[in-house]
Amino acid sequence: MYRLYCVLKDRGEPPTTEEIGFASGKKLLDSKIDAATENIQKAFAIQEANAAGPWDQAKFERLLTEWIIACDQPFDEVEKEEFIKLMTYARHPASSVKLPKREGIRRRVLKMGEDTIDGVREMFKNLEGKVALSLDAWTSSNQYAFLAIVAHYVTNEGQLEELLVDFRELVGEHSGENMAEAVWETMKQYGLIGRIIALVMDNATNNDTLALGLEQRSREAGVHFSAMDSRMRCMPHTVHLAAIKLLEGIGAISKADSKKAKSRSSNYQDNAVAPVDREFDDDAVQQEDEEEVDENTSSTTSRADGILSAVARVRKIIRSVRSSPQCRQSWFKEIYVTMNQGIAGDNTESAARLMLILDVRTRWSSTHQMLRMCI
Repeated sequence: MYRLYCVLKDRGEPPTTEEIGFASGKKLLDSKIDAATENIQKAFAIQEANAAGPWDQAKFERLLTEWIIACDQPFDEVEKEEFIKLMTYARHPASSVKLPKREGIRRRVLKMGEDTIDGVREMFKNLEGKVALSLDAWTSSNQYAFLAIVAHYVTNEGQLEELLVDFRELVGEHSGENMAEAVWETMKQYGLIGRIIALVMDNATNNDTLALGLEQRSREAGVHFSAMDSRMRCMPHTVHLAAIKLLEGIGAISKADSKKAKSRSSNYQDNAVAPVDREFDDDAVQQEDEEEVDENTSSTTSRADGILSAVARVRKIIRSVRSSPQCRQSWFKEIYVTMNQGIAGDNTESAARLMLILDVRTRWSSTHQMLRMCI
């Protein structure tokens, strides 16, 4: 009302009948306010539409495809009734949404992959330095063989980068020659023939054959590549083999477990770099227990005073503690009472409830955690 008074005062003219009605409260402002509010909303909608620009169906489909890839959605997600209702409700103010079908999404995913390969190929073409490749092959639990190839390089700006350039199923024999053909095809695809400075692989003998196969193909293509100079050993795999050999030698694991740990199905990278500090014990506690194996029937002779016998007894105790919710609760209760009475040591302020860790016998870092927790 004060603002209305100021306006009327500055105008220098007598107020109208309508203004007097507003000022006296005999006439309501609701209708005027509603009309003004509606006009403001329309103005904002027009402004938003102008800022968004004209509807671009191609851009929408590209964003939709990127969402499907990033969120690992099936192609037919775009044909689900609920998804169509959602997109129709949130349609662009200038046009209704036109959703592509699953075949359209599939084609766009493949086209996006082709465009990505073209972009990486162009990047390698303009790269001034050489490229190192690290690769690994393994067989999944459902008996599919895969090969992954990662390129390592320094950009023209001096930044160290790594990029997964291929992830393919290995068809046929899991041999070094077969793998060499797959790696050679990847090198041709990205224009890397003659530009590879090193190959980093594990210590399997078929990788030696792979390096020799690349050397032969390079010689036939008229480019220099030395298998002896370029072949580099994977340090985590070397550490893994040494640790497994040590554990087998002192009798901590059986020969069967040692063979399984050395196979390609074991994740030796995690074994070599897995954190074993106390702060990571909670993660180890949460891991699922392996199926129980009779230690006395293993292929390694178990001496009464041997390390294998001691480790086997520790495993049996831990299995008993972790065997049921009731056993776990009893263990927690015992720990709580013991620590509060000061029996566990001088630090009685903390009543931490520690659950024992059961190791994965083909993962030697977890055996270290199990034994340390028990001690």
